[in-house]
Amino acid sequence: MIHVDPNLPKQWKKLELNVQFRSNHYVISIESEKVSVLLTAAENDQVQGCVNNVMVELKKGIPCLVS
Repeated sequence: MIHVDPNLPKQWKKLELNVQFRSNHYVISIESEKVSVLLTAAENDQVQGCVNNVMVELKKGIPCLVS
């Protein structure tokens, strides 16, 4: 399960990452007040994740936004 709990430096407005974790591919976008995780490729159409200490279901092709 992927865990995303960022702490963006105050000087930065946004950080976007392409991540491969356990044969799943993600695009993670971090801004000061929100985090978006997009599952772009996976063995299953849905995987569990933890974003800002919130358990979420990530569905392939649908961004998951947590404020």
